[in-house]
Amino acid sequence: MIPMPALPQTLIKHKGYVQFPKLLKTISGWFSREGYKSHETKHKYKGGGEAEYEVDFKGEKKINEYVRYKIDVSIRAWEVKQVELTQEGQKIKTQYGRIHVAVSPSYDLDWQGRFGGNKFLQELQNFFHKYIIYRDINDKWVDDLLFKSIHLARNIKEEFGHEG
Repeated sequence: MIPMPALPQTLIKHKGYVQFPKLLKTISGWFSREGYKSHETKHKYKGGGEAEYEVDFKGEKKINEYVRYKIDVSIRAWEVKQVELTQEGQKIKTQYGRIHVAVSPSYDLDWQGRFGGNKFLQELQNFFHKYIIYRDINDKWVDDLLFKSIHLARNIKEEFGHEG
């Protein structure tokens, strides 16, 4: 499998109110709606007066027999305090703190390893990428993956109450 160039990461910085269970449900719900297989790879919580969170998600989606999308979401929060707010006449429990969310898209070509092995197959794969599917890679799959990762980032921003 040939390593693909890195795609731009979206970094969301937020200082304010957030409901962590709702944020995590938003992310896992987005993966589910878009047809990604996802799982939480890390969930660390360090309690105390000001808590810290570290949560990582990995999502994968098979596009075809040759292309697979991957989106990683990494959440880091610190100085998190439990607070109670009155919203629309109801008291709700929420958290206040500093949060950074990184949305990192990537993709695999030949994720099944069909071109692996000898030098001839690897050269054939290079030819295939450069001359046969070059436009599909750059104009179709990369654009679609970037659009999906931006859509996920927009959903996360909306959860924080940010505009688009």
